[in-house]
Amino acid sequence: MPTPASGEAAITEQQVCAEALRTLPVLQSVVAWKRQCRKHSVDSFEWSTDEFHAPPTLNKSMDPTESIAHSIVAKEVFSCHLNEMLNILTPRDPHHHQASWKALCGDKYKEGSLVFQRKRKLGPAEVAAAGGEDLPDEGLVGVQSITLRPKLSVSFSKPQLPKSQQLCFATCTFQYPPQTTPAGHTTTRAVHLMRTLPKDLHDHLVPSKDRSALRGALSHLAIGFYIESVHRPGGSANQTTRITVHAYATATTGQAAVHGAMTPEARHVLRILAKSLRQMERILRRRRFGFQTFFSLSTTSTQATTLPSFDSDLDEFEDQRFWEARRSSCGICQKRFNRFTRRTVYCELCGHGVCRECSSTYDVEVPVGLIHKRRICITCVVRVNHCVFDDEALLAGLSPIVVAADDDAWKSPRGARSSVEDEIAEKLYSDNEDDSSMALELLGQLAQVDTEATSPVRPSKRSVKHHVEQHVRAQVQSARQRFAEPLDCVVAEADGHRDYTYDFNSKQTSSPSVPLAPMPAQQKEQRRLRNISASGMLHEDYDRAGLDMIAELAAQRMNSPIGFVSVVDGQTFHAVGKHRVPEMAKTLPRNENACIYTVYAEKPLVLKNPLRDVRFSQMPLQAGLGVRFYAGFPIHAPDGSVVASLCTVDGFPRANITTQEFATMTALAKLASDLICAQQHSNRVVD
Repeated sequence: MPTPASGEAAITEQQVCAEALRTLPVLQSVVAWKRQCRKHSVDSFEWSTDEFHAPPTLNKSMDPTESIAHSIVAKEVFSCHLNEMLNILTPRDPHHHQASWKALCGDKYKEGSLVFQRKRKLGPAEVAAAGGEDLPDEGLVGVQSITLRPKLSVSFSKPQLPKSQQLCFATCTFQYPPQTTPAGHTTTRAVHLMRTLPKDLHDHLVPSKDRSALRGALSHLAIGFYIESVHRPGGSANQTTRITVHAYATATTGQAAVHGAMTPEARHVLRILAKSLRQMERILRRRRFGFQTFFSLSTTSTQATTLPSFDSDLDEFEDQRFWEARRSSCGICQKRFNRFTRRTVYCELCGHGVCRECSSTYDVEVPVGLIHKRRICITCVVRVNHCVFDDEALLAGLSPIVVAADDDAWKSPRGARSSVEDEIAEKLYSDNEDDSSMALELLGQLAQVDTEATSPVRPSKRSVKHHVEQHVRAQVQSARQRFAEPLDCVVAEADGHRDYTYDFNSKQTSSPSVPLAPMPAQQKEQRRLRNISASGMLHEDYDRAGLDMIAELAAQRMNSPIGFVSVVDGQTFHAVGKHRVPEMAKTLPRNENACIYTVYAEKPLVLKNPLRDVRFSQMPLQAGLGVRFYAGFPIHAPDGSVVASLCTVDGFPRANITTQEFATMTALAKLASDLICAQQHSNRVVD
């Protein structure tokens, strides 16, 4: 918030809300405007008292003490979800606020700050401030400051330099309840309103040198965004969102004195705000790309966008045949390359060789505010647009995968019992052998290996769970220093890069848009499959009670409804340890599950929302079960092969996992590995 020039200034949250809501009737009164220009597919309209009188609809909607001095309207239709647009206009994080305004205003944006933002009930007082317009029950109210650079100009008659304009806005954002159209589609409307604070308060907060836009008779600058979205099944490309932007300036005097009240600085500000609509498409696209992983020629070298030349030595690349096949012709238009007329490049998203005519260089934003350049083919652009980007907190998905846990989380993990509860539970546990098994007995022995001697009596299921919880808690505490910082927690694709291409074969997948899963090296894969066979996990008589318990504990500790231990053999995914796993998800094709990617990476894989990723968005299971979060941790055999994965999934997306959750899943995966080895040894002894 700007520092007051002198004295004290105050405004209540209700006054902030009411001030912003005064923009609503003016926004909704915008009707047939004459188009001024069309640029970047955006229609712009402009009206000024310097040329003609205000439309009657505007005058009727205005406060009697105010008159319109200048007004600009812009309209456009986008293929995006409503929440994609709201995440640009109403970011919740101060850093995201600056990044979004920088993207909207470009070089004209200098700096800004998000003073406060919180949800507020909208009652009769707010309805009155909105001119009697219908309002939902709740809105997002805030105050923000924006500083815009001046319009560059050179004037010898006016030697003083143009000045930046600092503006303090009251904001209010709300969303109306969804409605159903006659065609069966769902429509949702939202409004984002911005209006400068009352002039006396605004002048008190902003230094005089930075507020020349509101000098003289001008009282307010305001901008309203009216957004209407039609929701259809499928990805963001299937959605239709119409947005109307209305930026205007008001004067406090009568209509006769409004003529000439408009200042060049205010006109400059309004045009920047209204024309920000031209940047929306580019912002939407670059943030969608930010959720993808990109193919890397070498995971240890700097990215390059050009394939080796025809005369270069290909020995430095692992698979020469791979490059020979992909550089001979374009993967889209199929035209052959030659050394003179068509030079090959590769799409950094799918990894296939394409010609320059079938690809372009695009901006990719990840993390928020940081722009990279990537060459992407036109086919991959379409694939990304068919992913689903409907999260309410979409920008949080561009943050790091792992964040530091606070002290309370380490002391009292989510889903774990306290020591007092442990004592009570231990007294209540009965040694009922009906709910026990050999696998549970082995699991109990593994959990007590670092404590007291085990009891000769076969433990009950609840008793084993009690000891396992104690064991995991002890392991997590001992690993606290090992996983103290997020960088200590190694996860797959944390840098947004991968070392395999996307290959598509509709004969091997249920959808032509689902890529084939990456295949490990042949020798490594054969060793992995031998270990799976030797473990016996896929046999019908295999005792899976211990793995079921580990899956249940993983779900509890990750606060997820579903947990499972998965095995992916040469053809199929199998859920061998299950906690609330639906019947349709117990076996899946090898190419249509996330666990095969965990197996390939040999590292934990965390998908904040699989529907945003081209690899998973078109998988039937994602749509059928509504999987919006996946965390898979590899379970290793003694020789290091990944024989299984410990996974949890949720129906709600997440921004990250904590270091404590990473340590917990690592400990449970290690326990599962020990259990599988112990059962294999026990079965060998029995045989």
